[in-house]
Amino acid sequence: MPGDILLARDGAIATVTVSNAERMNAIGLPMWEKLGDIMLALDADEAVRCVVLRGAGEKAFGAGADISEFATTRANATLARKYGARTERAMLAISGCRHPTVAMIHGACVGGGLLVASRCDIRIAGESARFGVPVKRGQISAARVIVEATMPDAPSSLSHGTHFFHRLLSNHVLYMSVEADGHGQIDWDWLDTQEAIWESRHVRHVRLEGPLDVRIDCASRRGLIRRTPVDRG
Repeated sequence: MPGDILLARDGAIATVTVSNAERMNAIGLPMWEKLGDIMLALDADEAVRCVVLRGAGEKAFGAGADISEFATTRANATLARKYGARTERAMLAISGCRHPTVAMIHGACVGGGLLVASRCDIRIAGESARFGVPVKRGQISAARVIVEATMPDAPSSLSHGTHFFHRLLSNHVLYMSVEADGHGQIDWDWLDTQEAIWESRHVRHVRLEGPLDVRIDCASRRGLIRRTPVDRG
């Protein structure tokens, strides 16, 4: 059976489910299009207060794009561009949603599935969650450091995301975490003065004047991100 994107409502909470369990919830082209349609409709719905995105069952949040259809949907450059435009539409619909979006992650969350989760405002993962970016090194984004916040009173597994972190390290991407409230760890006043190049109700993407100095000491499990003086000469 072909996969589908399902929508369920429980009062003001909408749950969007990627349903393609036979293929670890891989997302085919019609599913990308429907995902975009549903997220745009939810964005316009004033009765919604929260959108939860998840995969059907608990084996996978999402295995990414359905590669079995690539021979027809991405057979040449023209088709590949059209495919990319449709997936980008879905991604923008998620990140642009005015309601809080939460990724509920069980099992595999890789490739396009990881991309969907990354576009959500909040990601909550179970013990079974595994993350990965199974693409060629040249396709990895230009990320240099990833900083995420913990949740109050939420236990974490030491092996959580092991494969994901190995891939990050092998591509020289640094990973850091801060306490939930970030008290004394983040200079929010300085960040608030930086230019916003994109923002929604819950997320603000800023452009800095200069590069950051990132240092991590694995032995002490401590890290530092320091702003560097801007050379205006």
